[in-house]
Amino acid sequence: ANAGILVADMQGNVLADTRRPDRQYANDLPDWSPDGGRIVFHDLFGSEIYRVRADSEALARVTLTPATGESDPKWSPAGGEISFLRAGAGGLDLYVASTNLVNDDGSQSRAVIVGASVADGSTAWSPDGQRIAFASGIDGKVHVVDSATGVTHVVSEADPGIHGFPSWSPDGSKIVLTLSIE
Repeated sequence: ANAGILVADMQGNVLADTRRPDRQYANDLPDWSPDGGRIVFHDLFGSEIYRVRADSEALARVTLTPATGESDPKWSPAGGEISFLRAGAGGLDLYVASTNLVNDDGSQSRAVIVGASVADGSTAWSPDGQRIAFASGIDGKVHVVDSATGVTHVVSEADPGIHGFPSWSPDGSKIVLTLSIE
């Protein structure tokens, strides 16, 4: 089945539509840009990240590395970067791409965390856009990484169990997360 991203106003008028009759598509995980002008999303068939203007149907690739499998795109709070996950040898790695400099081949994206086996759907930008919280598939803890330097520290070491789905407080001083004890 095909699945697309639609943007509609409150009167039901479709403003943007990623569905394409000429190919298979399955678009999911949409995320609004902070200014509300663009949407980033994941294409399941190509395992690529795209962005589209909220008022048009013109698609732009953020990545073009289908052999690696990319998912979970998220806008930074300022809108200048998009984080996403890319399949690597040790699981999912965290990448960040500048929204202004990304080439169609994804060559302007940079690795932030490699080998931590980031859990899909677990990334969250801090309100200031300087850090990204994520759940690790290796140790089951929530980590915070500086998006510029890659320096990481664990924020949920005290409790045993699997930690996930971090979310920042509005001022960026705290993180709420889930805890699953088996």
